[in-house]
Amino acid sequence: MIRIRIIHTDKWEEIYPAQTIYESSFPLEEKVAFSSLTTHEISSQCKIELYAILNNEGTIGMVSLVIFPSFTFLFYLAIMPSEQGKGIGEQVLSIIKNQFPTPIILEVEYATERLSERRIKFYTRNGFKLNTYPYTQPALHPTTLPLDMHIMSYPNILVEKQFAEIQAALYMHVYKV
Repeated sequence: MIRIRIIHTDKWEEIYPAQTIYESSFPLEEKVAFSSLTTHEISSQCKIELYAILNNEGTIGMVSLVIFPSFTFLFYLAIMPSEQGKGIGEQVLSIIKNQFPTPIILEVEYATERLSERRIKFYTRNGFKLNTYPYTQPALHPTTLPLDMHIMSYPNILVEKQFAEIQAALYMHVYKV
């Protein structure tokens, strides 16, 4: 049975497996410093929560959520390669959809490569809608460039005003631009 559990940042045995999975799952241009995922309150408007994805054997993934009063931002979701393709991501999304405020928002790369196409199809199968408004993830490091991405939303497509408000909140509170 798959479950998620909040990670206590003062417990190395909980932090280390999640950090290892995070560091190996995302390219530099898509990664923030792991320590920023353990901050809890990133502004008065939102808080960040880091969760371990667990099975009976232990930690098999990690998920980072930024929780705003009016939506939840799925910042990072990563499953160990040996556990991928087993429906775990689907189960985790189901848990998130049941426990956190909607809409649920995430960023996804343009479908320019096989992996990014698969990622979009995965989220679409799980009820997320691809929004076509222009969106750019700010550069996360001095040596990387901003990334053109899509915003996906659950359970509905965003209207333009809603998209603009969510984009502004992400830029201000998550990316600090």
